[in-house]
Amino acid sequence: MIAESPASWGFGDAALAIARSFRVAPARVDGQPVEGGRIRNTIRFVLPPVEDSYEGLSPEQRAIEEAFADLDLPNWEEAPTTSSVLVATPHAAREANVQGRGILSCRVNRERRLRCRPFREMPADSGFGVAAMRLAPQFLVAQSSQQFADAHRTEPFLLPIVFGGAPEVTPVSRHHTGLEPLDIPLMRAPQDAIPPEALAARINGTASVLCNIGAGLALTCSVEAESPAGWGFGAVVLGVASSLPAPPASLGFIPGDQIRFRAEFVPE
Repeated sequence: MIAESPASWGFGDAALAIARSFRVAPARVDGQPVEGGRIRNTIRFVLPPVEDSYEGLSPEQRAIEEAFADLDLPNWEEAPTTSSVLVATPHAAREANVQGRGILSCRVNRERRLRCRPFREMPADSGFGVAAMRLAPQFLVAQSSQQFADAHRTEPFLLPIVFGGAPEVTPVSRHHTGLEPLDIPLMRAPQDAIPPEALAARINGTASVLCNIGAGLALTCSVEAESPAGWGFGAVVLGVASSLPAPPASLGFIPGDQIRFRAEFVPE
């Protein structure tokens, strides 16, 4: 292996394992095969398109997936490994199996390293902010993200680091900081989901349901608002949201995060 980017994520070892299956024709001198030739091959590891993960998902689950927009984060040439995240995790939180998030406000210096300060930790007074600061020196912005580095020499960006969630995927939540509820885009309810009385009276309506993520990332939901009230719109959205399975840990959720579902009801 000559190089891997980002470092310490196992891409080099994976490439070496793949290389064992390569078969190449030997170099030739004057038409005769000779030993000692060298070749260079770059192996790229690319996640499958997001659309591939939609198979088998309900419309509501798909809406959760589609609601995520990548945070303003760069590619990393170096980043904390699973073991370094575990070492940095506060002892009390590790013993109690508490999941959390430390959010840093960072700028990039000339060497593409980070200059950070604690911004928020979740849950509060858990030590995850201090733990995130311990990991900050391990980040190195990739040269391919030089434009990001230049833009954030003076303008800070938020770096959310997840502890006790799914750091084997990545310790950095690229999709969600948890500072506000994740708002699922407004969905139109199918006609057979409209309450019969509202359908018969041709009443248009909307409803909003707020779900809190608890232990095991299970959802506990309640009606936040409905308009007009008294037609059952909130109960419909509540029933759908409450039946959803826990969101994937790989999306960066931790207990204490919130998801907001909204739907409109338009009789046709």
